Amino acid sequence: MPEDNGARAERIREAIVSEEYGLALRLWEAWVCELRATPVAEARAGEFGEAQALIEWSRGVLAGARARRRGSMAAARAAGAYAGAGQRRASVIRTCG
Repeated sequence: MPEDNGARAERIREAIVSEEYGLALRLWEAWVCELRATPVAEARAGEFGEAQALIEWSRGVLAGARARRRGSMAAARAAGAYAGAGQRRASVIRTCG
């Protein structure tokens, strides 16, 4: 018996919240393949509604995660730039030859 769409959406949400993005992507792709294989006449509006709700929820969550990651990267770059402040760097003499 196929997995309930609500349970499937919850598993994807849990993977995203725990930052297991690869797992979330695999679960999502499997669900999409199943939805595509369902004849339109047999598809229930609820099936697509669950998918739409998941898309809307994940869009905001993933945008926040991306912003936090960008902030962390910027902070790491700044710390790296100042880590060597005050230390003299060796000069490199370039020669042609």
